[in-house]
Amino acid sequence: MNSRKLQESIADDANLSLEKVDKIMETMVNVMLDQLKEGTSVSFQGFGAVEVRKKEQRLSVNPLTKKRTIILPKQVLVFRTGNTYKDKIKDLPRNEE
Repeated sequence: MNSRKLQESIADDANLSLEKVDKIMETMVNVMLDQLKEGTSVSFQGFGAVEVRKKEQRLSVNPLTKKRTIILPKQVLVFRTGNTYKDKIKDLPRNEE
């Protein structure tokens, strides 16, 4: 599902205009980004949490060439699933291809 379909679904379910839902989602994303930039994790009860983690500089080795490369430190977004949704997802049928 892309963001437009999500907005349409929320608008239908909540009986709101698409413009209001668009503004709410834009505001929500901006507030979340501000919190993450400040180092605060953002969590939704039962759904999960998003946080920024720092990855330290490390040494990597290309398995084919054996060439060593230094990977510079960086910050990454990490999502941790909440137990409520984790339990609901584990009961879904698997998509085996």
